[in-house]
Amino acid sequence: MCGVEDSTIKFEKIGEDSYCPTCAQAFSVDWVETNKAAVLGRATEVLETMAREDDLYMPLLYFKKNFQWKWPSECPTKSHACLWTHIAKQEGIIQEYRSGEAKKNKMVCLTKYFEEATASFTSPLSDTSKQADFIEDLLWDNSGWMKRHEVILALIDKFPDSMESRVNRLQVMREGHERDKFHVGKCHLGHVVVLSKEDANKAVSLLTETEESSDVSD
Repeated sequence: MCGVEDSTIKFEKIGEDSYCPTCAQAFSVDWVETNKAAVLGRATEVLETMAREDDLYMPLLYFKKNFQWKWPSECPTKSHACLWTHIAKQEGIIQEYRSGEAKKNKMVCLTKYFEEATASFTSPLSDTSKQADFIEDLLWDNSGWMKRHEVILALIDKFPDSMESRVNRLQVMREGHERDKFHVGKCHLGHVVVLSKEDANKAVSLLTETEESSDVSD
């Protein structure tokens, strides 16, 4: 829905959502054709940002919210976010699927990552202690936090035989968290790896400041 609540209005169906006549006219065929390339680029950017953090998928609702967070002037409402999502699905660059118990959770990923994102999670690693210790030392050397993709690159450089595998890296992160060696904080700009859960929000704020100042300087 576009947010308009009026029982006397006849809403128009576009994709999986309904719009009032004003919104439906705004999201016309001409609008879609004019803005399609930009929308597809932004949908790809949202999911590629997470993919570089070894996160190939995200909840559909969170995916839509990313549009509003990252491009508030071009995507100011839920209706815009729903339309952008519909365009990305219609053009085939994203796949929507259900996961979790009873397949209730709607998830979305880039089509090129669909098979990998939905595959069973199995890792051949029997011991991840060396990798976890390495990450912990890295964090101590970097004020207690780092961007996750920087940690990923460091892991691959240090352990090329095992850490080229995303599944193996996920196991390292999961078991490191379980052993309370480090933790992951997430936001729409990426992930951070921190020494303590208490520092996660602070590190996410620092990441936001860093990324936003970088955008301004560019």
